[in-house]
Amino acid sequence: MLVCEDSREFRSVIADVLDHFGLEPVVARDGAEGVVLFDRATTPFAAAIIDMVMPHVQGDALGRHIWSHQPNFPIVFSTGLLTRTEVRERFPDMDSSRLQLLLKPYYVEDLIAVLEQLLGAPLPPAYEQRESA
Repeated sequence: MLVCEDSREFRSVIADVLDHFGLEPVVARDGAEGVVLFDRATTPFAAAIIDMVMPHVQGDALGRHIWSHQPNFPIVFSTGLLTRTEVRERFPDMDSSRLQLLLKPYYVEDLIAVLEQLLGAPLPPAYEQRESA
């Protein structure tokens, strides 16, 4: 799963949560790095978690870049600077099957719920539990 977040703290928490569920995060520190990682990926990403406001390439531009290659690609946008209405105005034609929004600060449970809704299924059992079974 592609994670594009300029905040080290949020990046770390998101990556830890995805690791916990065995979802293999690929992490970018800004939008420009996110574009490169997406374009060079040899295995398709299941989804992306993208901060809306980042240096170099903004989250909405990264999302549009991804959707220009994969129109149905699921993305969770997160922001602490924009309102839900402002984000929706940037993507007026997007439905909840391709776009979900998390307003910062958010809880890990919120991230899990949004990922499950976007992916259309519960997250797999935690990685540690699967290994011990």
